[in-house]
Amino acid sequence: MSTTAFSAGSCASQFYALSEPDALGNPVDFSKFQGKVVYCVNYKTDGLEIVLFPSMQFGAQEFTDGSKVLNFAESKGFSGTVMSVDDVIGANARPSWKLFYETTGAAEPTWNFKGKWLVSKSGEIKECSSDVEGDIIKLLEE
Repeated sequence: MSTTAFSAGSCASQFYALSEPDALGNPVDFSKFQGKVVYCVNYKTDGLEIVLFPSMQFGAQEFTDGSKVLNFAESKGFSGTVMSVDDVIGANARPSWKLFYETTGAAEPTWNFKGKWLVSKSGEIKECSSDVEGDIIKLLEE
């Protein structure tokens, strides 16, 4: 996992201050994730919250309608938070993803399976290593 020199408190306050629309257009106040490890991707158990950020920027393979994304995710047993379909790369990237890039120094992903971040219980943003499960376990044990 890689992080940058940003202070955890500064990063946490920025992350928890965000609010973005979910798949149905309802605002999601990121402060609701405080005290949980958050896995941000394009599983919710034992203090882990998965937040799905669908985007049409990778081969236009996603539904354009947020409710269809939500229905599909639920049909597969997903019980995390599904955000609205929006940009995750480029000048119009959603604020949370801009924060991920800024705080980790990571390059924008070139494909949707590449952009994954973890947010610790204290709000520190970390880019996932190839051992995502190990990264999650480490954060849950903190």
